[in-house]
Amino acid sequence: MGYTLKRCGAWCGIIFGIALVAFACAWVPILSNLILSGAKEGAQLTQANDKTWKNIPGAYDINIANEHYFFHCLNPDAVTYRGDKP
Repeated sequence: MGYTLKRCGAWCGIIFGIALVAFACAWVPILSNLILSGAKEGAQLTQANDKTWKNIPGAYDINIANEHYFFHCLNPDAVTYRGDKP
């Protein structure tokens, strides 16, 4: 009786392990798709979330400033690799 119980426990452990591995492998793409679809829905500007997007930055009174500098460098490799002046 003890041998049969051990054998049954071993088979149950193997089946449970296989099921756990299958669940773990299937869970990653399912969770990834759920997160991606939620992000796409939340990022789209629709009439339902128009007020939310118009209030950004909201009550935090944040000023967003960008500064862009453009240069025309005739010797980019020498500047990058040897430290020469442009």
